[in-house]
Amino acid sequence: LSINKYCYLIQLSAFQCFFFHKFVISGPCHWPNADGHQQSPVNLDLGLIKHASAESLNFLNYNKGFEGEITNNGHSVQVTPHTENVWPEIHGGGLDQAYRLAQYHFHWGQHDNEGSEHTLAGLHYPAELHLVHKGVENAEKIVVVGVFLILGDDDKPLHPESIVLQKVIEPGCNHNNYSKVRFF
Repeated sequence: LSINKYCYLIQLSAFQCFFFHKFVISGPCHWPNADGHQQSPVNLDLGLIKHASAESLNFLNYNKGFEGEITNNGHSVQVTPHTENVWPEIHGGGLDQAYRLAQYHFHWGQHDNEGSEHTLAGLHYPAELHLVHKGVENAEKIVVVGVFLILGDDDKPLHPESIVLQKVIEPGCNHNNYSKVRFF
């Protein structure tokens, strides 16, 4: 799996409702059970998107490598960065503060047409990456940047994760200090 083409999906934590429930049976065919106007999954309808003249969303330190811990939490593979000095952050783009990367995780399915949690114009992508950020000034606020992933020949963007995945096959397993990750 590689990041060959991608589309950013930004969800601010300004939702009035939040739904979280650990389903024993999960997957795309069960997502409609969590219905509601402000709950996942979200379909991005291209006809309803309005272009705003907001400033650019800036990614800071995403081009610098960092180490972390990769965990199979039974729901997904989650990576938590361990860094002393350089934290990946986002700011601008209408955000009320800077947001620091807290963790990232993946959504994927058994087939290439069902892996992403969200859809773009009704289309599922093979996988989706969620970059979860916490507010620097107010850590109770979060911003999630979603990236739709497609299959490609170049596995370099996710190469560190692909090597370590074999060490975290069972839920509850984790691996510390895997090699440095760079997003851009």
